[in-house]
Amino acid sequence: MTREELETAIGRGEQISGQDFAGAKLAGAKLAGGLFEKVSFKGADLTGADLRESVFRGVDLTGAALAQAKLGHALFNQSSLQGVVLAGADLVRATFIDVDLERAVLSGTRLEFTVLNKCKLMHADLSGAQFFKTVLLDVPINGAKLAGAHMQSVALLDGDFTGCDLKGFTAQQAFLQGGKFAGMDLSGLSLVGCQLRNCDLSGVKFRKAVLEKTGFMDSKLQGADFTGARLANTVFSGADLTGADFSSADLSQAHFQKAKLIRARLDKARLDMGQLTDADCTAASFKGCEASYTDFSRSVLDGADFSDANLFKAKLHAVRDQATRWPANKAIAYGTDPDQLEAENWRPA
Repeated sequence: MTREELETAIGRGEQISGQDFAGAKLAGAKLAGGLFEKVSFKGADLTGADLRESVFRGVDLTGAALAQAKLGHALFNQSSLQGVVLAGADLVRATFIDVDLERAVLSGTRLEFTVLNKCKLMHADLSGAQFFKTVLLDVPINGAKLAGAHMQSVALLDGDFTGCDLKGFTAQQAFLQGGKFAGMDLSGLSLVGCQLRNCDLSGVKFRKAVLEKTGFMDSKLQGADFTGARLANTVFSGADLTGADFSSADLSQAHFQKAKLIRARLDKARLDMGQLTDADCTAASFKGCEASYTDFSRSVLDGADFSDANLFKAKLHAVRDQATRWPANKAIAYGTDPDQLEAENWRPA
């Protein structure tokens, strides 16, 4: 089938099945609305082609060139796009289901309202890609290049970011549940208003990162380094922060309810108006910490060091403080409220 015959068939609404266009020269072809089933475009040149609202089922696009192609509202199902070049392509509202995009080049692409379900993005090049209200479900992304990419209002569940290049990567209001980032260096990254719930972030470096209003609920953050990070209004409820370092970080109005801060360092951090209720701060260091108006109610502070900390009107209600080192001005903090303690311990007869 020639290019002209293909365009004519598509124009008539005919389904293209079992055809072989491997290596074909189809740059700029007008194929919008095409229905392709078990077709081979392996190594074909579809640069700048119009494929809007097209459907690809069981199609082989391995190594094909689709740079600058128009793929808005296209559907790819059980197809191979390994090593495909989609740089600068328009993927607005495109849907990918069970598609292999390993080592695909998507640099500079627009993935707005795009859905990727059970797809492979390992070692793909997503440098400078723009994700807006994109949904990625069960999508391995380890080893991918995300340098300069931006995610806005994105949902990415169970994503493995191990080995990804995230230099200059930014995200805002992204939901990254179950993500794997263990041991990565994310220093200086901007993740404002994001939710990293139940993620593995153990040993991650967040030095001087911008993480304001971000949630790390129930995440693993053992040994994470937040030195100098901006963490105002961030939520760490239920997170494991054993051995984490928050030295000189801005944690004003941060939430640590029921978090593990065993042996964590918060030296010279801003913790004013923070919430550390029911937290385990055993042997944690708060030396020189600004903790005015901070609520430590019912927390374990055994062996913690508050030397030179400012506890002005901090709440130390019902804390455990065996072998705790307190500052000389501890008296400016509020102690246990007997009426509140009685109410908390009340049980029906």
